[in-house]
Amino acid sequence: MSDWWENDPFEKDARSREEFYKQEEARIADELSFLTQAREQLRQEGLRHREMLRGADDPFDSRYALPERLPQQKEQVTDLVRYDASVPDEETENAAKPNEPAAPRRRERKKRRKRSISFDALFQKLKKTRKPKKTEEESGKSAAGSDSAPPRGGWNKNVVRAKRWLHHLSAKARIAAIAGACLLIAAIVLMIPALLKNDGGEAVIPKNVTIDGVDVSGMTRQEAIDSLRRTLDEKLAGTVVTLSYAGEKWTLDNLELGLGDDLEATVERALEIKTPTRLFDRIGELFKRNKQARDLSTSVTVSEAILRSTLAQKCGIVDEMVVEGSVSFDPTAVGEQGLFTITAPRSGRTIDMTRLVADIRSAVYAGGAHEITVRSTMAYPAHTLSELKQSVSCIAEASVSLLSAGDAVGKNAETAVKRLSGSTVAAGQNLSFNAVAAPYSGENGYTMLKDDASGDYVAPGVELVATLFYRAGLLADMKPLTRTAPKTPVDYEAVGLDAQVGRGQDLVLKNASDYPIYIYAAVQGDTLYIALYGMPLADSASVSLQTQVLSYTETPKAQIVDDTAGAYGLAPGETLELSPSHPGCRVSVYRVTIDKFGNESGKELISTDTYEPVAGTTVRAAQ
Repeated sequence: MSDWWENDPFEKDARSREEFYKQEEARIADELSFLTQAREQLRQEGLRHREMLRGADDPFDSRYALPERLPQQKEQVTDLVRYDASVPDEETENAAKPNEPAAPRRRERKKRRKRSISFDALFQKLKKTRKPKKTEEESGKSAAGSDSAPPRGGWNKNVVRAKRWLHHLSAKARIAAIAGACLLIAAIVLMIPALLKNDGGEAVIPKNVTIDGVDVSGMTRQEAIDSLRRTLDEKLAGTVVTLSYAGEKWTLDNLELGLGDDLEATVERALEIKTPTRLFDRIGELFKRNKQARDLSTSVTVSEAILRSTLAQKCGIVDEMVVEGSVSFDPTAVGEQGLFTITAPRSGRTIDMTRLVADIRSAVYAGGAHEITVRSTMAYPAHTLSELKQSVSCIAEASVSLLSAGDAVGKNAETAVKRLSGSTVAAGQNLSFNAVAAPYSGENGYTMLKDDASGDYVAPGVELVATLFYRAGLLADMKPLTRTAPKTPVDYEAVGLDAQVGRGQDLVLKNASDYPIYIYAAVQGDTLYIALYGMPLADSASVSLQTQVLSYTETPKAQIVDDTAGAYGLAPGETLELSPSHPGCRVSVYRVTIDKFGNESGKELISTDTYEPVAGTTVRAAQ
């Protein structure tokens, strides 16, 4: 391999290498002389300023002349660039400071010392790297001696300089320079598309973007839509969905299916793709890093509202609604059989609309023609006809005689019964007696009497209806939520089974069953009658009530009143008991469940009440 200067045009024009070196040495000598003079001028200027600071009269003293002071100055400059001898070496410093780490001291020592530089080595380096300037005579001789030499200016001159510059670089430096040049060229090339714009100024889709496999690069929004609309319409036209059920078929067109597309939205997404303008982003695009999605696709949309409306019309003969049975209650009907009117339930057939819509969506997305079989399932009412008939069975009855009651009691009881009869307590709901029968006033049809004990006006006979309803509710397995027992026992019901209403007191019962409870109440002759209708207990079980007296108190003596007016027509020495005396007691009431075999299957404590003793009244003939 030949040396580099053999192919250099500049070297071909030189007479010889020896002549080249002579010229180079002469040039370096001239430059060295110039540098020496410049350094001396700077030195003199510095000395002049120093003497001025010291107050010298003549700053240009002859003792500072160049010939006499040059050797001394040269020695001073040489001492400056050598190692500072005052800095101790490593062993001396370690011995002086044995407890400190050596690494920090070593770094400090390197900072304080200076590297020695030889002026001769510096000049030799300049001599090797710099080329001499040709004189006019030598330039003319070179041009005359070689007719084939290329011209010294223009492109060839730049190439020669680049080759000479690369020759003096190391291998790694050459690779770095070439790589930098390649990156610069690539950056310029990649920046050109980002600066391009269409003539109209409208946004265009960047390069290398496809929609459904169609290249839409450089297109505007409308151009891309027009280019893709025909293909998409042909795809939608080929989508055919047929429904079949029991030998019948219905074909749904695109309008009935509610078909659409997202072409415009997809084109908008394509326009939003940005071409990177920064160098490193463009390089990342080349290596598929941080690359945005450029292969887009459209999708078919289905309007569920339109599709469901179409299916409701097409599949109406398939979807048969379930008819739930119903019970109507009329307490004014004559006879027990006429109290209820039952509407028979009817089974139906229903379509799983959610599944059918999903099947149609899958067929539309797949494209082409598809036949879908409509699947239906039987739907049954919540209650059968037999269950409805059974749910209006009489589950509890209670009655009391009104023969011994006064006119006011009978009239008020009949008024309260009319308000209570016909009430329906839904499953899980409550019934308040006051909400049905109150207010207890003359304006509401009640006869008001003054209570001798409290002085208030009350409606006697209302407590009789409330007590009877309470006992019937317990037998119907209703749950008492609110109930107040009277302070003293009553003569028309057993202790523990009575209830008071009015004057801040109420009776509230809850229907704990899964079926409604219907209340029928009436005054039949001299008898107050209440019946509850509903679903009987399972397995033909029945309910009974038990009272258990826990303790008694002493029965007080009766009060004796003389019949001075002779109102009772008593003979001398004869007596008449108007009201008996009652002992006080503490009593508990239990609800007992009896199975179909007559055995006790459950027992529930309902209440525990305490009654005060009552002194009766006896009338005797006047003495």
